[in-house]
Amino acid sequence: MDDLITKLNTILADEKICVTALRSAAAKCNDPYQQALTQRVLNNCRLVCTEVEILIVGLGHLAAPNQRMQPQLSEKTLAENLAMVESIQRRLITEIDLILAESNLKCDTAPLRAIRQFHTDNMHWLAQAMGMNPQRDH
Repeated sequence: MDDLITKLNTILADEKICVTALRSAAAKCNDPYQQALTQRVLNNCRLVCTEVEILIVGLGHLAAPNQRMQPQLSEKTLAENLAMVESIQRRLITEIDLILAESNLKCDTAPLRAIRQFHTDNMHWLAQAMGMNPQRDH
């Protein structure tokens, strides 16, 4: 169970980095459509932060304080911020898949599956915001 809590805290820390990067990216958007897409992903990431915290508390633990170094996002371009978030989201999908594949998972997996779906949706919206063809992952 402690391993699961550690993984969830890692997901939460990464998600908080995404929130910070997306705030920076949204401030740099000149195109209203791109800003709307960025804002949509930002809202999803905020929701995921809350959902992961609820999941951790539901398992009888407290969310660990974020001890990761925050990247210097003000110096990054809009494209760099979005690319960083896209990379983190892709990694989180893989991490959640690994957690879900564990046979000894002793909790309801529905919240994790919902969080994974948010990440999959985010990949779609980020691809559009970056002007790429989205690759849907179902």
